Amino acid sequence: YHNVSLALEASRLLAANGIVCSSQLALQAVRETIWPGRLQHLKYQGHPFWIDGAHNPEAITALLDSFSDQKLILILGTMRDKALAEMLHLLRPQVLYWICCPIQQPQALNPQEIEVAARAEKIPLFSLYKASSLEDALVSAIAYSSEFASPFGKKPAILITGSLFLVGEVLDLLQT
Repeated sequence: YHNVSLALEASRLLAANGIVCSSQLALQAVRETIWPGRLQHLKYQGHPFWIDGAHNPEAITALLDSFSDQKLILILGTMRDKALAEMLHLLRPQVLYWICCPIQQPQALNPQEIEVAARAEKIPLFSLYKASSLEDALVSAIAYSSEFASPFGKKPAILITGSLFLVGEVLDLLQT
């Protein structure tokens, strides 16, 4: 949302300085913009889930605003140079179940390393799963989402986040 605000303010400043840039055209551009991997809704084997490349505490905070009243099944993969402990701390109140996912990059944390960080953040071991692959993570998330469904049928959202590399792997998987 911050980038959208900046773009709309830029169009207003351009118009104020005599450069034709209508606010209607700017709003239309915002409505039609597609940004793969940013709060993108997809399906895997007919089951809905969300992906977002949030990979730092600020992006995680913004992402969680989109799920403010919803519990999550989280598939998380990230790189070694990220603030994992802080991201876990921010995610913890909304996540029912954590799936530590491998990423096919040498600088990625493996699921065991993510589990160690999660345990240091007091995330219970019984709510963690170390996936062997992205496909394993997705299948597990679908099963856990059904298991955690409310008596009224509302399932927690499945969210994949923590790395743009992970988001890229998800998009590649769905295109094959």
